[in-house]
Amino acid sequence: MGIGIVNVDYYELDRQIDVRIEQFCNVSNNYGSEVLDKDARLVSSEVFDLQDNQLLSIIQRQQDQINELREVILANASMTLDMADKLDMKPEEDKRE
Repeated sequence: MGIGIVNVDYYELDRQIDVRIEQFCNVSNNYGSEVLDKDARLVSSEVFDLQDNQLLSIIQRQQDQINELREVILANASMTLDMADKLDMKPEEDKRE
């Protein structure tokens, strides 16, 4: 019975591991392209609901909260500008040098 010599190409093995990790971490590989919007952010849970208690579902809920806050801020800014126009108020000039 002879002992065989095994040659291992560590560079290729590392590269294959990196490729597999990259594929696994790519959200669209696991869930399809409909889970991401045009800006590569997770879409709303109303559009594509991920399973609860997964890291991606937590990130998705946080993104939903960010979007809701953005809408509130934009609405408040718009109301403030409308009110300033109605009161004929002009913003003060910045007097810093």
